[in-house]
Amino acid sequence: EHSSSRWRAVARLALRLSKAPFETRFNAHWLFVGLIVALCFHAKNTLIVVLAASCAWLLDYAYQLVFCTYRLDVVEFTRLADGGVQMLWANPKGFAPNSGEFVKVMLPWLPPPWGKEWHPFSLYLHEQTAQGLSMVNELHVAEKTLSRWAEKTSRVAAEKTSRAQHLSQAHGGDALQPEVTAVLMIEIQNEFASEGGKLHLAVKEVMEKERMLPKCSELCRVARSCGAKVFHIPILFEHADGSDNPQARLGVLKNVQEGQHFAANTWNAEFHPMMAPGPGDVIIQGKRGLDSFPSTDLEEQLVAHGIQTVVIGGFL
Repeated sequence: EHSSSRWRAVARLALRLSKAPFETRFNAHWLFVGLIVALCFHAKNTLIVVLAASCAWLLDYAYQLVFCTYRLDVVEFTRLADGGVQMLWANPKGFAPNSGEFVKVMLPWLPPPWGKEWHPFSLYLHEQTAQGLSMVNELHVAEKTLSRWAEKTSRVAAEKTSRAQHLSQAHGGDALQPEVTAVLMIEIQNEFASEGGKLHLAVKEVMEKERMLPKCSELCRVARSCGAKVFHIPILFEHADGSDNPQARLGVLKNVQEGQHFAANTWNAEFHPMMAPGPGDVIIQGKRGLDSFPSTDLEEQLVAHGIQTVVIGGFL
């Protein structure tokens, strides 16, 4: 009877462990270290076997740490409906996992102590959730688009090599020629530049100290008067869901998405009154990211107006 009650206690413990979170079950394996140490003092042969197995394990661990650990620069996190977290990434060179395996991921930016821990994730290479699969498809489309854009850019660059100049032909220090000069004013919109803008407090002190708005306004007036072009480059987002934000889940543009900054057709996205476009000014269309060239007509407009020299101002 004593023996049967002991086995019932073991069965209850096993049942409790089976319902425990993965991390608890995973860490419970360390309880066997005590058993292994005890076995080492049981018999000489056992000691030899345990030491051999331990050495093999340590060598395997060192091999994984040195040769099977990879750096992921961009990871997409998604909160799933069941409360779990899904991670998406592009496999780095040399990493060729199989579906059903699991990896351990360290996320250094998590608060202590989790930032220094390895977190296990199961791998599903072909059985993603519908949400995850749609995101993967979007990433594939983006990759193909970037590939085509890079190919087109290379082809255009090859066709227009005559536009490139050797250092000896540069115009540094020469007087500006207004007819081939453009003043680029970047994102001088109410969101940044006006009281009430969501980002104004972040730049207000520097703007006032440097007298940014009066200087930029005067620069544009002088440029127009002498025949130079003034380009205005606003950033606008038309979709509240972030579908037109190229990095809605990463970095600075993630903050823009979460704060719904520079929303199209709102006061926040309009030009500051002192920087309203004047007659003959060019308004660049399509800026969605931190760089003013991708997705915009900036290069097209520079070429169309014969611009050779640019003067850059605004928020960089």
